[in-house]
Amino acid sequence: MRIPFICSLLCLAACGNSEEKLQKFAQPSEAAAERGRDVTLVYSDSAIITARVEAPVLLRYTGEKPKTEMPEGIRASFYNSAGQANSWLTANRAIQFPSEGITETHGNVVVVNELGDTLYTEKLIWVEKEDRIYTDTYVRIVRPGEIIFGDGLESNQQFTKYKILNIKGTIALNEGVE
Repeated sequence: MRIPFICSLLCLAACGNSEEKLQKFAQPSEAAAERGRDVTLVYSDSAIITARVEAPVLLRYTGEKPKTEMPEGIRASFYNSAGQANSWLTANRAIQFPSEGITETHGNVVVVNELGDTLYTEKLIWVEKEDRIYTDTYVRIVRPGEIIFGDGLESNQQFTKYKILNIKGTIALNEGVE
């Protein structure tokens, strides 16, 4: 009779938790309201497709500040008024804030326009309603004949009209070398 009683006391003593640990456990964690795999999002304006975004994983969160996360990367195509893709974007991950009309892309962000100009950066923000992309981080732009380095960039969504905010340097390239 003594052995089961002692074992019970030892088990109760071993199961103790601090009040702080219990509070952390009791608080609800943010969980995705919707999950999707191999998702394609299509954006349009007046029935004309403006962008198509593909993501291997999509997590949609509801709450005070709804957001959609694409934690395993994205591929986006942007279209002109004739419905032709004229710029492309890839990134390691993205977070969209639908109420603000803003999508942040992070990690190995690459944008290519129809002329072949290529932007490399680690962070890029797409303001959907303004047809605009920008960053305040390091950028490298490779275009025919030169490479431009700088900090910060503002551009239209198609990456055809862009301005580097703080040019750090330019390298002229020989024909055929990139």
